[in-house]
Amino acid sequence: MDNQCSYHGLMENEVPEFMATDMEKRNRIPMATIRPLMRAFYVAALMGVLCLTPLQSFSQQNGQPPPSETAEATVLKEAMMCESIRDGLPVNAGIVFSIRQGRIFCFTSFAPASQRTAIHHKWFHRGQLTNNQRLWVHPPLSAVASSIQLREADKGAWQVEVTNNSGKILKVLRFSVVD
Repeated sequence: MDNQCSYHGLMENEVPEFMATDMEKRNRIPMATIRPLMRAFYVAALMGVLCLTPLQSFSQQNGQPPPSETAEATVLKEAMMCESIRDGLPVNAGIVFSIRQGRIFCFTSFAPASQRTAIHHKWFHRGQLTNNQRLWVHPPLSAVASSIQLREADKGAWQVEVTNNSGKILKVLRFSVVD
């Protein structure tokens, strides 16, 4: 009675021949073929879980942050607001910008890092978060910039918080947009 239902004489999960559609009859795959594939899938999934979980918990137990949040990767060297970026460098840095400029940039540079790291530029207008841009610092480059398009309603006090991926504020830049 290997894998047969006791009262139908059918293989388990098998539809009786008189109930099967023509499509089911043509596309039927024998369970003997499917079972080894299913076993291989479950074993691979289990091995993936078992292999990855101890690595994550080991680093967390030792108090080590994930690689993208290491202190080395988020050492801020320079941060400034500017009118534009040319050849990867800030142009016309300042703290007061004309609305006629049309666009404003936040430029940040970091100590050289050995791995890709996420940085955030959080733009606030009159104390309200208006934009949160996640930027990636890719070795060997160590500078990133974000920008916003200025509109007439954007006049007033602004600030940009430069944070690492875990939310730690590295620098706050304050500036104003005027006529």
